[in-house]
Amino acid sequence: MSFYQRKEIKDFLAYLKLTVNPYDEEALKRIINYPARGIGQTTIDKVIITAVNEEMKPWDVLENIRQFDLQQRTKTLIEEFVLMIKSFNALQNRMNAYELAAHIGKTTKLVAELYNDKTVEGISRYENVQELLNSIKEFVEEDVMQNDATPAESEVMTQERTLGAFLQNVTLLTGDEKETENTDSVKMMTIHAAKGLEFKAVYVVGM
Repeated sequence: MSFYQRKEIKDFLAYLKLTVNPYDEEALKRIINYPARGIGQTTIDKVIITAVNEEMKPWDVLENIRQFDLQQRTKTLIEEFVLMIKSFNALQNRMNAYELAAHIGKTTKLVAELYNDKTVEGISRYENVQELLNSIKEFVEEDVMQNDATPAESEVMTQERTLGAFLQNVTLLTGDEKETENTDSVKMMTIHAAKGLEFKAVYVVGM
């Protein structure tokens, strides 16, 4: 499985995408209740239906949730979520991509949840997210390492490496994967991922 297709990476990237663009509906639906914050699927469905009926974007419904017919506690939880995303958005011009990504991972408790899962799969997911953070750090420091810059110039360079710029870079990196993912080839995956019925043959090796 491609690194950027793993669930934990998609979850983390969804937070980053929503920070840059709150109107990214796919990202919104993916992480509005992950880690769990009490906003259930029924509530999400109500928000989407309301958005369609009112000819609004789901994010606009969330921003104006007090106007709609939901339980008081649910409205409060949604307001807290919206405030959190807005706070991330406001930090884009003050933090480089790595600083903001690390802040998002800590504030959302996404990294902590993965860290607390001590199963083999949990440890692997945590390590993958750390690898993603390392790649963002390398992205931020790339220009500084390649150029003989003064400390002041280095600071300017790192601040210009924004979250939006990193996400554009990821889009370019994963574009080729999308083009070749359906080619006739052998796919290597975990037994868990291969448990469906979409494969004519599955070889279990190393047993």
